[in-house]
Amino acid sequence: MKEKYILLIAAFSGALVVGLGAIGSHALESTLIANNRMETYETAIRYHSFHTVVLFCLGILQSLLFSRKLLAGAYIMILGMILFSGSLYLLSLSDIVFFAYITPMGGILLIISWLFVLAGIYRGKWVAYPDKS
Repeated sequence: MKEKYILLIAAFSGALVVGLGAIGSHALESTLIANNRMETYETAIRYHSFHTVVLFCLGILQSLLFSRKLLAGAYIMILGMILFSGSLYLLSLSDIVFFAYITPMGGILLIISWLFVLAGIYRGKWVAYPDKS
């Protein structure tokens, strides 16, 4: 059942990243250029997009592979996405340098999440489906 929540969060994150990408390239373009943060915003979008797809895949994988580490990796990835991309979004729009100090924490969490995924796949128990033939 937990995979359902991962998939719901991934679906919401997908809608959010598409919306933020569109808003950034249209409504916020002048602000991003004025703050000299277009590249920063694009980095946030890129990492947000990539990890949203991975998160969706983890939700599906969780239904095939029982692993608490895999689930923990997904939750850590969500937090890493929020801190990494979220801080870059805020830095891009406000140009408040404090947000740049949060970004590395998000990046470290993303790395840790990948290590949890690695351990979860390695140590997880594949769900056996009965033969339907």
